[in-house]
Amino acid sequence: ATGLVLFKPLILNLPFKRAWIRLQESLIISYQLPVDFTTNPSTVLFFYEYLKLVNSLSTKRQQSMSIVVEGVSKLYGEQKALDQVSFSIKPGEIVGFLGPNGAGKSTMMKIITGFIPASSGKVEVVGLNIQNDPLKIKARTGYLAEQNPLYYDMYVKEYLHFIAGVFKLKSPNKRIKDIIETVGLEIEQNKKIGALSKGYKQRVGLAQALLHDPEVLILDEPTTGLDPNQLEEIRGLIKKIGAKKTVMLSTHIM
Repeated sequence: ATGLVLFKPLILNLPFKRAWIRLQESLIISYQLPVDFTTNPSTVLFFYEYLKLVNSLSTKRQQSMSIVVEGVSKLYGEQKALDQVSFSIKPGEIVGFLGPNGAGKSTMMKIITGFIPASSGKVEVVGLNIQNDPLKIKARTGYLAEQNPLYYDMYVKEYLHFIAGVFKLKSPNKRIKDIIETVGLEIEQNKKIGALSKGYKQRVGLAQALLHDPEVLILDEPTTGLDPNQLEEIRGLIKKIGAKKTVMLSTHIM
């Protein structure tokens, strides 16, 4: 304890007497704190241990979040695409990322999924840091890019088998069958992707993003270019998927 007392006497006038720390939804821990702290060794030690506890609970809270973004900025030369962006998303939430074209939505999503690095700030997905564990995050994240990257000369099932091979899935036939049913591609599964309508191409994009059963789904402008009927169908599909996964989707329209 004496090793902590290296400063002249100091009084901290805290604006509160009680600190409430909430962890998860059910656990509330309460600590009674004195108004004034001095450099009495036992008091300083108590305050030091208290700060460690607060930091520990904060870390656990971040780990309980599906996505945590803190102070993220992205520069392209002198152009600032993102400026100190911070937010968090809980497991099981469907969150819309709303903004006009050029606002930085796609840039933010590419950073979260590890396709491009941030200039500064911190990003965590399912408790993992994107700088330290990018491959682990990609294995637990499904991503549908704004420009749906499909191979138009491949058949739907052929393409999904290719994606299953990328993720080294076990029993790919059963998984592909289940995903085709989930996204409503039964009628189109034996067609070439290039012959599909825009709406069905988006379904193929969703299928590849879901194939490895990710915990987090990142959808960049998934409804762009769809007619009203297709728009309603894709929104309903996303809502259905969001019942079991964390979904973040971007759009410039409500």
